[in-house]
Amino acid sequence: MRAVICPAYLPNVAYFAYLTKQGTSYFATDTHYQKQTFRNRSEIYGANGKLNLIIPIIHKKQTFQLDQDVEISYEINWQKEHWKSICSAYRSSPFFEYYEADLAPFFDKKTKSLFDLNLSLIEKIMMLLELPYSYQKISFHKDKDQRIDALSLNKSTKKSIFGFSNQNFAYLTLALGTIFLLTSFLMQSNSTYMFADQELDKEQLISPSDSLESKEEMDDMKQIDLLNNIDGSFVNDQEY
Repeated sequence: MRAVICPAYLPNVAYFAYLTKQGTSYFATDTHYQKQTFRNRSEIYGANGKLNLIIPIIHKKQTFQLDQDVEISYEINWQKEHWKSICSAYRSSPFFEYYEADLAPFFDKKTKSLFDLNLSLIEKIMMLLELPYSYQKISFHKDKDQRIDALSLNKSTKKSIFGFSNQNFAYLTLALGTIFLLTSFLMQSNSTYMFADQELDKEQLISPSDSLESKEEMDDMKQIDLLNNIDGSFVNDQEY
């Protein structure tokens, strides 16, 4: 079966590595557009960490759009912001100045189709890197084509353990960890209270008579000590 992909916006290294291994890359024009994927977004790293570059699209009334029919919105000047961010992040990188003039026109010219913009960017980058590349735009046939969606899926939308996305699974793990800590705390508190109750029960088992007998024994011991300390010569002097 043919491996079919969709063009991504300024894709990552894994995407280009895939392209270089293909004799011919096949891009399906009539597959359903998926939101929150790398079709209209890219990730770069600047001085403050990861930065998302998102191309706004025109949302239409129909339930879904085909990839080839998605149009770019220019209500905001996203091209200026994207190019400014790219230059700020990579202008000091080696050889950026050699590619700057080739990439700048893509952030000035207003292309209508998102599909065509992505294809043009990919073709230009492959040419600048002098990598072998050929492609065809095709219609998708489920009998002989297989979609490779992993290359264009955003990390937050990929399915992970037990069918949860990575982000949702992290939230679930955090919630379960919190429940475990609270349960351990409550069990420890109950054990402390039970130990205190047992000590109180032991004290209550001592009868008042036992306490009284102990007090009387203490008084008797004090009297014996007092008699032992009396000087015997004092008694003899009184008798004479």
